[in-house]
Amino acid sequence: MRVKAPGGLKTTIGPGESKKITAIIDTRYRRGKLNKDIRVITNDPDAKTLRLSIQANIVQDLYTQPFPIDFGEVKHGSSYEKEIVITNKGKKPISITEIKISQTKALTISPSDKFTLAPGQTRKFVLTLVPGLKEGKFRGSVIMMTDIEYLPRKIIFVRARVVGDND
Repeated sequence: MRVKAPGGLKTTIGPGESKKITAIIDTRYRRGKLNKDIRVITNDPDAKTLRLSIQANIVQDLYTQPFPIDFGEVKHGSSYEKEIVITNKGKKPISITEIKISQTKALTISPSDKFTLAPGQTRKFVLTLVPGLKEGKFRGSVIMMTDIEYLPRKIIFVRARVVGDND
């Protein structure tokens, strides 16, 4: 969260005056309920600290489930699949112009063609974690290029913990 105030974050407000504080929250990778507080410290002996609370319910037009994609603990040398469901919860059609994978040697997605979702429409995909990953934490992402002005890239984070096969 970024906070802006006229005159900078340290500013003087005289008796009877007021100033505007603007809070900017990037909601691209968030959804659901959001609660944030801004603390204002003053020299007023009756109100040394003020708390400004911000509450929001973030609704995404292009909704993905699950988010993030967590394969959990996986055995080295095995292949795993997860279904991804994408829904257009907006009021206009949404076009996916390209689907990219950040870790092309570790992940595949099917289908991977471009498409358009009408409002309320859903599409399913299968994301495969391929064998051969090194033991330890795995991080990757699925990147969907969209025609949404405020969201040109929908990023779906992928994670797993690769363990030995204990044989």
